Amino acid sequence: MKRFILYILFIFVWQSLAAGSISDRQYLTEVLPGSIEAEKAGRLFVTGSLLTLGTYTLERGGILESRKLEGFMPAPMASVGNHYISQYWFLPAMGFTMLAGEQDLQGGRSSLRYAGTSLAATAAVTYTLKRLVNRQRPSGYDYSFPSGHSSASWAAASIIDGLYGINYAWPFYLMAVNTALSRVNDGVHYPSDILFGSLLGYVIPYALRSSENSLRAEMHSPVLFTLTLEF
Repeated sequence: MKRFILYILFIFVWQSLAAGSISDRQYLTEVLPGSIEAEKAGRLFVTGSLLTLGTYTLERGGILESRKLEGFMPAPMASVGNHYISQYWFLPAMGFTMLAGEQDLQGGRSSLRYAGTSLAATAAVTYTLKRLVNRQRPSGYDYSFPSGHSSASWAAASIIDGLYGINYAWPFYLMAVNTALSRVNDGVHYPSDILFGSLLGYVIPYALRSSENSLRAEMHSPVLFTLTLEF
């Protein structure tokens, strides 16, 4: 959670030095509401939610037991996913966002505002659900659902995808997958936790960039983000 906050503060301080073609008021009144209505993102979210529900049903029925999955990853891979990637995922995201801000035709604010809003929304939804659901972890602690490590690492990858496209983002998606799987491997999350956390991390930035691109098209402004998923 601390890394979410540090990254978000960095984004909004950096973006305050630039200006964008879509005003902050338009972003709040049009882009954010439009992200909820983004059709492809909505279909992806519904499909992922159903898959999460199916996974949860298998867990409850004893068919998919998380404890039997503990230790399935090679130790070095699990260590990288759980300790390195999960701790420092924000560094590459921060670097790519700074570069995008420098290259942004509108002065940098659009891409930086998109990144900061994506992380803020992902963090808010993730930690609100944690408190509301209050699912006990396999290890006995609270706040298992959804996985915050999964949502954070997937959000970082999705942001880089939105700014640069899949050719640059695919290594970060691989790292996000590794991070999510390591949480089950270490016995601190159920499969449904990491599945829904990963879904949130991907869909929220995707929906925001879809909404902003739609508004830019209506305004006949340059589209700054590349949509890479056809669903």
